Amino acid sequence: MKLICCLTGLVFLISIAGCSSSIKPIKASVPTNEPAPIAPSSQTSTEKTEITSRSSQVDENLIDTSWDQERVIQLLNHDLRRYREANGSLPDSLNTLVNSGFLLWWPRNLFTGSPAKVIKERELEPNMEDLGLFKYNIISNPAYDFSLNNVYNYNYHLELITINSSEYYETGNPVWKKVTKNYPGYKLEDNVTRVIGVPHGKKPTYEISDYNKRLLYALCGNFAFYIQYRVALYHRDNSMLPSSFSDLLNDKQYIIKENFIKFADLLKNSGATFKWGIDYSTGASYVTLEIDGETYMSGCRMFGDKAHAHVPDYGEYFGCDVNNIDMSSPIITNENIANLIIPEQYLISISQIPLNE
Repeated sequence: MKLICCLTGLVFLISIAGCSSSIKPIKASVPTNEPAPIAPSSQTSTEKTEITSRSSQVDENLIDTSWDQERVIQLLNHDLRRYREANGSLPDSLNTLVNSGFLLWWPRNLFTGSPAKVIKERELEPNMEDLGLFKYNIISNPAYDFSLNNVYNYNYHLELITINSSEYYETGNPVWKKVTKNYPGYKLEDNVTRVIGVPHGKKPTYEISDYNKRLLYALCGNFAFYIQYRVALYHRDNSMLPSSFSDLLNDKQYIIKENFIKFADLLKNSGATFKWGIDYSTGASYVTLEIDGETYMSGCRMFGDKAHAHVPDYGEYFGCDVNNIDMSSPIITNENIANLIIPEQYLISISQIPLNE
């Protein structure tokens, strides 16, 4: 029988200590000492046949898992940026980000099925042991005075280990490499007058002087990004749109239990009106947020036969006009979000996140 957790209040009917038990990790094969191929210009037909044979030994699932691992860790970029927009600076560590309650999800180590580890005290090494581990390094984090001039005046890195697919195809042996993803703030051109960093947002975060409204706006932006990202992947993989929030859950990301409860309670008690849903007649996923009667978020993405834009990682979709969308039957609202039922294998407690390795 599947164990479930109800997010109403603070009472949980589960223990998530074994939350990775149902996930099947990917095991990387051990490299051999097979010599590298000869340059193509001097290869004989026999040597070319040997290279083709090596390529046929490549584990495509291993490559896909490595790329998925890279993507799921890089998604933290969006939360880090919105944290700065809401609070005035980047978090000094991922420990601060998680314990602030701002982060709603955590990446899974797709090779082991356990939570991804944050490394602080040493350098990452390009080997199998460091797969699924990553580092967060701040390069520049000046004070943010909530003006357009310095809204994105920052720089930080996310470092991780991924597969060198080209060498893998050439040698038939998995070869790993360290990747440093640099996230400098946008360079604002002279003609830029506003920057909106929230999905479907209608105003820049820095224009909101009330901290509570600014925080709620940024948090709803985090939630909306997660939803729309997962809707796109669900549609890509299933050629249909989801019918519930549970359809969006996957084995690549945990939901942080305490932070989601905190967000759900904040949204429910804020007096704001939030909606996410699907208009199946048009194939559109929509998100709206109103605070004190003012529209903060309003937008939609259209999928399926009516979609013309192609995004390779996320399937096909394009923006649409919410005025042409039926929003009468939302799936998640500010009223029901605290009552969502989430299977325990998708939940993680803050104490279980390895933040200080």
